[in-house]
Amino acid sequence: MFSSTIYLHHPDSSPRPSIRVGDTYILFFITGNPGLIEYYRTFLSHLYALLSSTGSDQASAGADQFQVFGRDLLGFQVEHADPANGASPPYGLEAQIEATEKALDTLVSDGTTNVQGNRPKVILIGHSVGAYILLEVLRQHREKLREEAPQKAMTIIGGVCLFPTVTHIMQSRSGKSAGVCKTPYLSYLSVFGRVARHAELSICWHCDLEPKSYHCVQFLLCRPYFARAAGLIAQLLLVFVPSVLLRLLIHMVTGFPADAVATTAAFVRSKWGVRQALHMARDEMLSITTDAWDEEVWGAAHPSPTSHPRAQLRFLFGKGDHWVAEETRDDLIRTRASKEDTELEEAWKPKMEVTEEGWPHAFCIRHSVPVAEKVAVYVRDIIRGDKQDVDLHK
Repeated sequence: MFSSTIYLHHPDSSPRPSIRVGDTYILFFITGNPGLIEYYRTFLSHLYALLSSTGSDQASAGADQFQVFGRDLLGFQVEHADPANGASPPYGLEAQIEATEKALDTLVSDGTTNVQGNRPKVILIGHSVGAYILLEVLRQHREKLREEAPQKAMTIIGGVCLFPTVTHIMQSRSGKSAGVCKTPYLSYLSVFGRVARHAELSICWHCDLEPKSYHCVQFLLCRPYFARAAGLIAQLLLVFVPSVLLRLLIHMVTGFPADAVATTAAFVRSKWGVRQALHMARDEMLSITTDAWDEEVWGAAHPSPTSHPRAQLRFLFGKGDHWVAEETRDDLIRTRASKEDTELEEAWKPKMEVTEEGWPHAFCIRHSVPVAEKVAVYVRDIIRGDKQDVDLHK
């Protein structure tokens, strides 16, 4: 049984007023593609443990409280899921953004308030295309602040973008390999052909290998019916592959740990998984191009016209990430990030770094713990900045 959501919180954090006087922080996680939250269970669990231990006892009066939430992207649910807004899968990038925004609104609305009546504060975390969704959710949130009563709106204090594909994904090594078909997921053919050879590649951005044989299938991938046909053929052929054998093949080829093997097997067997990933991938290639966000997202030296301070952003890039072109990454850092020598003067700018640890784009397979430790540092830094900002406005 695979869960479509992960929600980690103190048992006492029920949706009712509590006696706490500390702040409640919701860490809302947005997956990459394929959007199965089970790939991130170890990462989210370790992150929650690290942050919970900071306050020693979250149940004590005055202690800050942490909640960690993540969900499958639309169309990736292993179990049956009701259609979103009456529409059946597959879903594009815009539908994912809209559904993410609604899920966040619902979670915050049901959140615990303290004795001062303060609602939870939100820190968004996004991986890969989840970082793009994060920035779009933040953009729409800032636009709503101009229209709604600020005191009724949720408070998003920060965002953490992990191995983000937020601009010009087609210029990355894997993006270029997709050619005119504008989809990096050619390796999904491995589901129904040469499974043993290409099993790891079938996990989209989870692969750290470069696909070798693209041109022979580019014609098919350019066809509008290909995603549907690929999903159907995969389902038909996998009927004849026992679950035990499928897991064994995935493990033999990839060396994945047992949890990732189980999630991958469930993914390729799911009703919509392969088709959803291909459909969304093509949409990503078409949509993720130029930097489309203004100062309400990126920050500015002058105060926001709303009463809500702008969110603090942190970016973690991987060195040699084949889904992020070094040129576009360096351009983003040069134009948007704060510089070390002017950090005090540009504290409002996002902080961006390129890790030298060798963590791959698909960190959630084998590197969940060290990345969670890095994210915990970002979260504490964002909370520290938020509390300082609150003190300044008292």
